[in-house]
Amino acid sequence: MKREFQVSQPGLLALAGISVLLLFLILFTLRSDAALGPPDRPMPSGKASEIQTTDRLQTANASNSRVSSILSETRAKGLPAAIAQLQSVQRQDPSNLIVANQLAILWAAAGDLDKSRETLEQALSLHPDAALAFLNLRELASQQFAQAYAKAIGQSPPSNALKLEAGGLELASVSAAATAFDRAEAERKAVLAEAQRAAERLAQEQARAEAAKLAAAKAPPPTADAAPKAAAQGAEAVIAALGQWAKAWSEKDFQKYSDIYSESFRNTQFSSKKAWLDFRRPRIIGKQSITVELEAIKVDFVSKDKARVSFNQRYESGNLKLNTRKNIAMVMENNQWRIQSEGN
Repeated sequence: MKREFQVSQPGLLALAGISVLLLFLILFTLRSDAALGPPDRPMPSGKASEIQTTDRLQTANASNSRVSSILSETRAKGLPAAIAQLQSVQRQDPSNLIVANQLAILWAAAGDLDKSRETLEQALSLHPDAALAFLNLRELASQQFAQAYAKAIGQSPPSNALKLEAGGLELASVSAAATAFDRAEAERKAVLAEAQRAAERLAQEQARAEAAKLAAAKAPPPTADAAPKAAAQGAEAVIAALGQWAKAWSEKDFQKYSDIYSESFRNTQFSSKKAWLDFRRPRIIGKQSITVELEAIKVDFVSKDKARVSFNQRYESGNLKLNTRKNIAMVMENNQWRIQSEGN
């Protein structure tokens, strides 16, 4: 698996490549020194165990001894001879990262950076787990070098997206999963907030109902003219509820607007109250301005808990102006008049 970091500045690619290569060489040299040279002082048992495990996985003892011998004679034999001998060792032990590292250093010393990089990449390809880690390191380093270079010359940093992965786990999929989690968490909080508001409304309605019961218990017995007076008061309550409905509509307060509708509300074109309100929502909150006025309101009681209401409705929104005669059925629900159905 091989990736190339694309940039627009000609010198930027060379700078990033050389910097990444130097980083690889430093990392491998440190590992090589730990494997080939005896420690100067005792190390903690945990660290010693880690180095021994690494040696068993990545190093062949016979190859390492030959590497040490070849490197000690480099000055006497010259680079070409040392490179040839190390190539022979590598052919016998191609997965040995220490051999590959030393050979890459010799190629770099000889001025052939391409050969040096290819040697390291070929050795890493035989260690997929380690190769992914170093490829991700190169991707990160190249991105940071490109950004630093662009900042130094006063240009905008490149927009190339990072492509990091490890065994099926990719940066893009992780970012998408995190975004989905944040969205789900926001939706969960919104649902909880709406449930809390609904509980508060229910508590308020129950309190009003209890207050109404107490008021009714303390009310004096009706007199001979109580019926007409009660009817007039009932009509006033119906008209007041319609006034709140028109006011909430005009102010685009969809919550108060929807509260005026009974739980038993029905419309021939919609299957439920929720479907009706979902249809109405964008037609209210999506308007820039709304004016709703009611005139000539007539209230007829079917029973003490039900009423038929007719009125003239004047509606304005932008260039749209409508005057219609509407008929609404209202029902007493939780001690409040609410709309059960409406039509023209």
